[in-house]
Amino acid sequence: MKNHTISLTVIVILLIACEEITTVNPVPVIEFKEFTLTEGKDTLGNVVFEGKLLFGFSDDDGADLSNTPYGDTIYSIITIPYIKNPDHSYAESDFDTVNNYLIYDEDMNISKVGQNKTLHGDIEITRYYFLIPADTIRYEFYIIDKDNNRSNVEVTSDIGFR
Repeated sequence: MKNHTISLTVIVILLIACEEITTVNPVPVIEFKEFTLTEGKDTLGNVVFEGKLLFGFSDDDGADLSNTPYGDTIYSIITIPYIKNPDHSYAESDFDTVNNYLIYDEDMNISKVGQNKTLHGDIEITRYYFLIPADTIRYEFYIIDKDNNRSNVEVTSDIGFR
């Protein structure tokens, strides 16, 4: 009887100790946090606006950091600018010629090892506006990982220059 109790106890402990393997979603997920706009001056005294886009991300398969044709690129961040019209509708614009930002793993060394390869955190992009594009703008943005998995699309709040 004692042997059965010990065997049963060992089996229960092993079952409790075994971690359930969860399936991962290969598609990254992003969440808009904030866009801050500050006004400053360049070395010639001209007004320059600095915009900072901050968003959170989660990628369950760790952006598949294996060797791919993209080299060290982990994410491509696509931003699409919109100008707010007087009737409060938005029109896609081409004022912002920098609409693709690349995140590299060259110096960051963020490769994941082991079973859990989930990457998550915050990404901040800084954009300088030397010319004011409109009174109010906003961005739609998303990320694409190495496997060409496209995240959900997020939208910034209104960004007012005047």
